[in-house]
Amino acid sequence: MTAQPPNTLESSHGPSYIEDRSGKRRAEDSLSYSSSKRRRVSKISSVPLWCQPPHPLSVNGLIRKHCRDRLYVHPLQWTAQHLELLGYRFVRKSNRKLRDHRDHRHQHRHQNSLQLPSEATIRATTDYLRKPSIRDFKTTIMIEFLTACNAIQLDRSCLPFDFKRQTIATVPTSGIFSHCSNTASFAYLDLECVGSERDKSIGLSTSKKLDGPVWRTRRKQQRQLQPSNEAEDPYVTAVLIALAQGLQHQHQHQKQKQGVSGPNKCLESVPTKPDPTILPRQAATDFEVRLLALARDAGSLYFYTASIPSISLDMLNEPSHYHNTDVVLVSYYAIQLKACKKSVQSIENILSSL
Repeated sequence: MTAQPPNTLESSHGPSYIEDRSGKRRAEDSLSYSSSKRRRVSKISSVPLWCQPPHPLSVNGLIRKHCRDRLYVHPLQWTAQHLELLGYRFVRKSNRKLRDHRDHRHQHRHQNSLQLPSEATIRATTDYLRKPSIRDFKTTIMIEFLTACNAIQLDRSCLPFDFKRQTIATVPTSGIFSHCSNTASFAYLDLECVGSERDKSIGLSTSKKLDGPVWRTRRKQQRQLQPSNEAEDPYVTAVLIALAQGLQHQHQHQKQKQGVSGPNKCLESVPTKPDPTILPRQAATDFEVRLLALARDAGSLYFYTASIPSISLDMLNEPSHYHNTDVVLVSYYAIQLKACKKSVQSIENILSSL
């Protein structure tokens, strides 16, 4: 008889089966734990950008930080705090430098530049502006003067103001002009009319009869919004920004029409993990805008010029992102409206710089 092998079926398969079951259970537990961990990690890391909090130094972050100051208001109610947070600053220039600015503009002169009127026309215009009269008449005189200098007046007097790539307000002016297209490049303001529009925006009007407490509250708000220096009215900067936004839209439309628009450099990958609320700095396109403003007493004419880079405009287009921008200087010149040779030459320099 041959020897039968020992019956090792139960002993060999029983314990090993139990070990396999426990091993599988441990493996399944570890897999379920790792998968749930991955789900939690992916759930945290896959938060869309619109759900992420804004960068503290972005426009939305600054609005949240200064929530008690009510920064999200119409540009007519801007204060010096708005300019400081957005990175704009007024700089008064000497009238002697106005000639240098004119010579610099001559190097990049447009084909349809303004024509210089005669000295008699300039003197007559300044006389009309100085004489006591209604403000609408002064605006008509100034518009006729600019159109006679070959400036193209557009059929609208309000500019759209964009925020988050959509128009949220319109900024009224006394007239907007262009050189050779339908896009405004400079504007005219009457600061007396700006003050009236500002009063209307806060509900303070001569045609309304207000109760004592309400009237005192509106008067207090009016004093807070009144700039200490009328030449450095924050609303002037808002109009310049609106002009630059229009030029930026025209520039982007031309790039799309020509088919030369490349990928957005802001969305290119970088070696390290960047903060999604910080956009890398890139080469900016500067948009030169200008503005003429008549003083409240009609005794002076202010000429403003600014070169606003596209990255500064992107602060308003993408308000939740931080854009590393430099301070934008708004240079201005104050011209006394007097019947003298010096005033005539200053106005000629202004017209040559438009």
